[in-house]
Amino acid sequence: MHLFAKATTQFTLELYRQLRDSEDNIFYSPLSIMTALAMLQLGAKGNTEKQIEKVIQFHETTKKTTEKSADCHDEESVHEQFQKLMTQLNKSNDAYDLNSANSIYGAKHFPFLQTFLEDIKEYYQANVESLDFAHAAEESEKKINSWVENQTN
Repeated sequence: MHLFAKATTQFTLELYRQLRDSEDNIFYSPLSIMTALAMLQLGAKGNTEKQIEKVIQFHETTKKTTEKSADCHDEESVHEQFQKLMTQLNKSNDAYDLNSANSIYGAKHFPFLQTFLEDIKEYYQANVESLDFAHAAEESEKKINSWVENQTN
């Protein structure tokens, strides 16, 4: 988990460096952005996958669970580490309420691989839903906004 935390910190600092150049105030959630990119990376292949890994600083920590590496203190994949983090974040606590919710909405005519659907649910506690953005944009918008409203306290 040490390298996972290090990668998270590096990503957060680099993102802030990019955003701070604006004259406006900035408010963002590095965890939410990292989670979205990691979910995207889970379904990406080839050069796209490598580029996402580089952006989220996980190119040193994305070792497969069967590989050994001197750089990895454990053999968990990044997605397994996110799974642990999501579980911890969503645990009940008397001191505070903190929940993280994730969902993916894809174009209706874009098929998702079954393994991707299973992995997204397992690692990120997220659902994937296909919507008709091209012919039912307003309905799609309402559905997504309703989901966000239901997930937000």
